[in-house]
Amino acid sequence: MAPAKALPLTPTGSHLLIRFTHPREETDSGIFLPEVARRFPVTGVVLAAGPGRGIPGTDRRTTIWSSVGDEVLFQRADLREIDGYPEHALLLAEDVLAFIDPDGTVHPENDWVRVEVHEREAESAGGIHLVERARVRTRKGIFLEPGPGRLVLKGPLFGTRRTVSRIMGMEESDDPVGKLVHWGRSEAVIHLSNPKGQALVKAGDLLLIEEGA
Repeated sequence: MAPAKALPLTPTGSHLLIRFTHPREETDSGIFLPEVARRFPVTGVVLAAGPGRGIPGTDRRTTIWSSVGDEVLFQRADLREIDGYPEHALLLAEDVLAFIDPDGTVHPENDWVRVEVHEREAESAGGIHLVERARVRTRKGIFLEPGPGRLVLKGPLFGTRRTVSRIMGMEESDDPVGKLVHWGRSEAVIHLSNPKGQALVKAGDLLLIEEGA
């Protein structure tokens, strides 16, 4: 476990101690941002990591993939704020969406998948905008990169990861990277502000793979 420098805080279990910036609710001119603009993930830096969850019946612990200094993405609602430390919070390692390389590349974590979202036709051939109910259909995009998989937290496989391929019902030898995938419009999609046009989708929310697209 790596204690946080200059802070009397030591996370336990699979918790990460995060320094984060509160998401902006309004612009510099005082205009409140619409809800869609506030759905982008929050960025934070890992200051300390717990030792991992204890695996029942053993003296082993689950592996914490995030390490001190990593820049990670997460949803604001998953943070557990710490009284007296307004810029610091706790985040479960299982709730990390992705981590960001120093060059800005986003790599999905856990069972999230990074996709390039396809722009869809929002109006009819005659130029009439279609109401949402008239175009209920799947969304789609190019599968770019899978996360390492979802941590199993119960049963005999506790502490192992169910890979993205297994979650999707594929063989480990099957590679969906570069293929067109579809997911439902009601599923949670985390849009990335950079690179624009990319998003994170849960592997379990992918509905089908379109071969040869």
